[in-house]
Amino acid sequence: MESETEQSRATGRAAWQVRIELPSHREAVQLAGRLRAEGRPVIRRWKYLILGADNEDEAGPLAEMIRQAASPDPSVRVSVNPAAHVDTRQAVTGEVASLLFYLEPSHR
Repeated sequence: MESETEQSRATGRAAWQVRIELPSHREAVQLAGRLRAEGRPVIRRWKYLILGADNEDEAGPLAEMIRQAASPDPSVRVSVNPAAHVDTRQAVTGEVASLLFYLEPSHR
């Protein structure tokens, strides 16, 4: 866990991500607003949100907090952030470039 946290802080990219899929765009906008008001950086795409975590120990409780705060039965998944392991100093194209667009946190 400590190496994940160090890597996250050194690169500015979350090593883990929590992805929340909501039933509607409106619910996604509302939840993103609440989370941002709490000071949490959020990436919002139509009906889903992505939040970063420095390590697995932070991602689990974050996911649980989201499950309790969101509308009934949101789809909440915790996973390793694939963008955290991509060297963006090299030219990236195709799928990797679109992955970075969707997953790279905007604030860290």
